[in-house]
Amino acid sequence: MNNNNLLHKKLGLKQDFYVASSEKIEAEDEYFDVVHMRWVIHHIPEELQDSSMQEIKRVLVRGGKLIVFETNYLYPFRWLIQTPAWRKYNPFRNYAIKKGWLDPEEKALTNQGYLELLERNGFRIIAKEYDSTFFYYPVSLLIKNKLIKRMTRRLDLFVAKMISNKFSKDIKIIAEK
Repeated sequence: MNNNNLLHKKLGLKQDFYVASSEKIEAEDEYFDVVHMRWVIHHIPEELQDSSMQEIKRVLVRGGKLIVFETNYLYPFRWLIQTPAWRKYNPFRNYAIKKGWLDPEEKALTNQGYLELLERNGFRIIAKEYDSTFFYYPVSLLIKNKLIKRMTRRLDLFVAKMISNKFSKDIKIIAEK
């Protein structure tokens, strides 16, 4: 947040940056031009997601933008650590929690699930983009060899052409109130 304030001060822009709970934002109605959520929704309990989106909509000006970056439940490695069927005894999940890569309570939605959440709460999707990193992410966490990482990036580019965005690692969405 400090970097944002410094950059905006240097550029002579308004400096209203807040970190807030999405369920109760301490701001007037139609106060913000932009709300940015980076890997937040999958940490909000399912029963609070709609009310959080309504609260964000409340504080956005008419035509204001909601920028969302989220992880996809159908990304194979996410599915592997999050699937409920074998959650309790999943060694990959336990390892990810131990390393601090995973909050035990988080629950990602599918890419389509995020789009439906926003649309259901009155947002209009104006842009979406998918991160088609399939293998590089786990390789980058576990392997230090630069050649293997480079080869994995190339493999990702090849696989991305063959596999639907349904299985992409992340989704980036710009929605409008």
